[in-house]
Amino acid sequence: MTVAVDAPPAARHRAARVVTEVLAPPCLGALTLLLLGWHATGTDGLVDGALAALFVTGIPYVVVIVGVLAGRWNDRMLTARRQRIVPILSNTTFAVVGLVVALVTGAPAAIAAFIVAAIGTQALLFVVNLGWKISFHAGVSAGIVLILAQEFGLVLVPLLAPLVVLISWARVELREHTAAQVAVGAPVGGLALAGLYHVALVIP
Repeated sequence: MTVAVDAPPAARHRAARVVTEVLAPPCLGALTLLLLGWHATGTDGLVDGALAALFVTGIPYVVVIVGVLAGRWNDRMLTARRQRIVPILSNTTFAVVGLVVALVTGAPAAIAAFIVAAIGTQALLFVVNLGWKISFHAGVSAGIVLILAQEFGLVLVPLLAPLVVLISWARVELREHTAAQVAVGAPVGGLALAGLYHVALVIP
């Protein structure tokens, strides 16, 4: 963080772009599904996680890229609030398919729970987005930190929390969100994602 803040504006902007691309929700979501699968059943879980990631993050991301190339949306991060509606609905549809596949194939409960949480959180942020451009990046990253802490131990919270701060900084640095939008997005999205994940795990 110190290097990015003290760097010249152009360098900060490039650093922020790298952060926002590499740590985008689809990338973090796919990595989390792989980790949850591996943690549950080892190699078999990795396969289940990869299959879930295909539907939950992979295909939806391709849809966005195709839409950008076709000129339907301005950019892959969907910075224009009104351009988020169709991609979010598409994401939700594919996530539902991924949930069905996970249940049919007997994937670990953690994978199904994460998909349920992702669908619910996306629905919540979608409703907020209709009136205000809340940060999906901040919300998803905060939620994943809490979920990984549930699975691997609370020690991960102080270790991974700086990533949420870094991602939030990047979104503001790129002027794709205001400080308020990331400040609200992190707790709202984070608590929704982690809370729904926990509920989905404990309810058979």
